Amino acid sequence: MEHYVDREYMIAALSEVTNMSPIIYENMEDEEIETKYEAIIINEATDYAK
Repeated sequence: MEHYVDREYMIAALSEVTNMSPIIYENMEDEEIETKYEAIIINEATDYAK
């Protein structure tokens, strides 16, 4: 169940940042969601460090 919560959290964050419907992310595999989420986190951290 914990994995499900993590997935939903990442989907919500991706939807907010990209202004895309959560349905787009709900149809993706877990690995793809995690990769996109991590990329956004890295980009935000890089921008913050500048």
